[in-house]
Amino acid sequence: MPPRFYFAYGSNMSTERLQARVERARPVGRGRYPDMELTFNKRGVDGSGKANLMARRDACAWGVLFDLHPDDWQILDRFEPGYARTACSIQLDTAELVEAQVYLAVPPLAPLAPHDWYRDHLLRGAQEHALPADVIDMLHAIELL
Repeated sequence: MPPRFYFAYGSNMSTERLQARVERARPVGRGRYPDMELTFNKRGVDGSGKANLMARRDACAWGVLFDLHPDDWQILDRFEPGYARTACSIQLDTAELVEAQVYLAVPPLAPLAPHDWYRDHLLRGAQEHALPADVIDMLHAIELL
């Protein structure tokens, strides 16, 4: 049986952006991925930094859990070159753990600044889904190209 849930932490946190890619995606709510940290170390085709998660003890990466139709995974995979889709456990606000899929960048990795338009997708998604204020402040503070 294909996976059901997708954990978005980058530009796909914006429901509008994700639904432009996979129309049937439905937000479930915000969640966190324990012991992971948001970073910008995946090189995009334009040479700028794209979001990725890296393991870091005692960190917590926030994002949005989406319900995807089984037929939509192949479509979304095509929008995520340079990432590998893998299973993860996401903790919802209710403390419930949900099994989901997440895209993590494959090496080589190097710290890179994102463009403002890309960071703005993350901000829109973070604000839309009421991520914690410190996450939104961190996104505002990202060094940009």
